[in-house]
Amino acid sequence: PVIQRRMPQGEELQHYQRALLALVPSFADTTLVSNPTASALPALPLLSDILRAKAEALAQSSAARPPRLEAMHAAFATHVLHADLLDRLRTDYQAEGSKLLLAQKARASYALALQSALQLYEVTRDSIYQHHAFAFAEKSKVAVLAEALQETKARQFAGMPDSVLEQERTLRIDLAYYDTQIQKEQQAGAERDSLRLVEFAQRHFKLKAQYQKFVENLEQHYPKYYALKYHRPVVAVNALQRALAAHEVLVEYFIGDRTIYIFTISPKQFTLTAQAKAADFDQTVTGLLRAVKKVEKAAFVQHSRALFEALLAPIQKTLAGAQRLIIIPDGKLCYVPFEALLTGAAPPAPIDFAKLPYLIRAFEISYHYSANLWHEAATPSVRDTVPAHASFVGFAPVFSDSVIASNTSADPLVASLRAVLVEGKHYGALPYTASEVAKIAALFARKNKTSAGYLHGQATEANFKQALPRYRYVHVATHGLLNEAQPKLSGLLFSPTPEAAQEDDGILYSGETYNLNTHAELVVLSSCESGVGQFVQGEGLMALTRGFMYSGVPNIVVSLWKVYDQHTSDLMLAFYQNLLAGKNYAASLRAAKLRMLTHSATALPVKWSAFVLVGR
Repeated sequence: PVIQRRMPQGEELQHYQRALLALVPSFADTTLVSNPTASALPALPLLSDILRAKAEALAQSSAARPPRLEAMHAAFATHVLHADLLDRLRTDYQAEGSKLLLAQKARASYALALQSALQLYEVTRDSIYQHHAFAFAEKSKVAVLAEALQETKARQFAGMPDSVLEQERTLRIDLAYYDTQIQKEQQAGAERDSLRLVEFAQRHFKLKAQYQKFVENLEQHYPKYYALKYHRPVVAVNALQRALAAHEVLVEYFIGDRTIYIFTISPKQFTLTAQAKAADFDQTVTGLLRAVKKVEKAAFVQHSRALFEALLAPIQKTLAGAQRLIIIPDGKLCYVPFEALLTGAAPPAPIDFAKLPYLIRAFEISYHYSANLWHEAATPSVRDTVPAHASFVGFAPVFSDSVIASNTSADPLVASLRAVLVEGKHYGALPYTASEVAKIAALFARKNKTSAGYLHGQATEANFKQALPRYRYVHVATHGLLNEAQPKLSGLLFSPTPEAAQEDDGILYSGETYNLNTHAELVVLSSCESGVGQFVQGEGLMALTRGFMYSGVPNIVVSLWKVYDQHTSDLMLAFYQNLLAGKNYAASLRAAKLRMLTHSATALPVKWSAFVLVGR
């Protein structure tokens, strides 16, 4: 009653309260700051809209000076309730497309919730609200992927018979196959076969219904699976701190409309920095990427330095003493190689790229989609106890056979790119990939570690899938297909075989990577743009990395743009030399890049900073 007297009795809040009373049968409290319990809320999209609007109205009513603390608490509590409802709605949706649409819509809600938590922190100075802000930032990232990974983990630990798990895997493989075929047929334009499209759609529909029934049976007959599947708490800051090594710092970003929020977590410290977002921030990110790819020297220095000032300068003191940064990017930062940001002013012109103060000179750097997923990868699991039968396997189709048309570009730089040519299935030959795989395999052999290399016609999709479960390190040097409009049609090219089965057609599509049988600890995709894809607000990049991660691969090295054949080969050889010398993955990649910086021919950021490590 006291709170009610101090709250404005505006028509807006009364409207939202009446809506809650009408939609939640067990709720009868007319007090404007009161809400139903989370368990009483029906999973209705309309309720999501009402709770968000009510939270915003409460926040506005608290904006008086001095701030009305009771209204701020009420707004925050409503945001928390709304976040719980969003989790339930996501769980109830079956189709991935519906889940992704919800993720886009929920992103703005999490931004408001984060601001609400920070407002309470500013008034109360209670650090619990900083932790709540971090939780909201985490909820805004890859929720759909995290849910899928949690479901996989639930099956792993629910004690299901192998026959049941194999049945589930077979269903998923068949679903992915028909999903891919439908998307390929839809993109065929004038050559589209309507009858085939109808046939594929009918088979996909039947399989989808079969799979849904299968999951319902799992939930009914395996209660432990059900409990694990729907238990998805946000990892606590102290749990992250325990998982971090003494020299590691995790830096997570949340890019708001006007503010950049930077969460910095070390083993002994947790800080939240709110930095004003420059009006041209998005243009700076875009400008940096363009400057890197087109080798615009002055523009690179300008944009790289500006991004460092916006993203890392505000937390520079908290990074003192750290050796490794784990970056959790947000928004367009998913495309940015932080290694290439400049920590200081460039020397006077002319610009010497070999001598610039890049961030890579100070830190080992790795990336992940979210702190939750990083923590999962950093925590030992059953997968880590499964020994691989051999150390290294590499695949290099090379594409020098007469069946594949060679790259006829007059531009030697274009001719050396590991990228698919525009016309149909005509690909440039990749002569350096054969020696790349052969030399890396020889490195392992000299260390008395088993290794295998599949080159030319042996580098088939079928051989890749058969070898995958037996190796610790898996390396693919080939062309990458990027389809931003239909991410599941992005993929990796293998050697074509005339007798290939339908599901092994020589292209490992992104949709297929979700169902791979692998115990690999590291997958290296030595191809063009293997780490980029369609950007979905609230879910991040729909890239090849997602499928490999879903299949259980904890560490993946991928590229952010088109890369050069020879220079990529040199980088990869140095990476594995460092790895076999005892360095960790991030340190191995850093040392390989620093080596490229010592030569003027390879010091351009376009040549050394494309490859990044996603993992632990």
